[in-house]
Amino acid sequence: MSKLVVGKTAPEHLEELRYTAKKAAETTEFWKEKFSKIDIESMTPETLASEVKNIHILPKDLYNTERVWSSYIKNYDIFYTIVRTSGTTGQPKRIPYTIDDKRRVARQFIPWFYEYFEKGAG
Repeated sequence: MSKLVVGKTAPEHLEELRYTAKKAAETTEFWKEKFSKIDIESMTPETLASEVKNIHILPKDLYNTERVWSSYIKNYDIFYTIVRTSGTTGQPKRIPYTIDDKRRVARQFIPWFYEYFEKGAG
């Protein structure tokens, strides 16, 4: 089976990848099971590609919220807000949007914002 890994591989991006996988495994039995054969502390995109059969999920799996959602989401521990989207299915759903998500969006949005206003809106 051919594998293709797309994304950034700078050390800081690998740390973000590892952090995301670690939090998923710590807070969700579903992901704990999926990452059971992977050493998250030394994980790389190539590691994920080699384990694609074990960590692959289907879109329908995402509807099983009791199994897929993290404990902090199910317990409403760190919600900041809820984003309503139809996604690719056309069916309305609500996506938990935490304070961490807000910070990530801000980091991505701020450079664009400054460039836009430095060049002017017109």
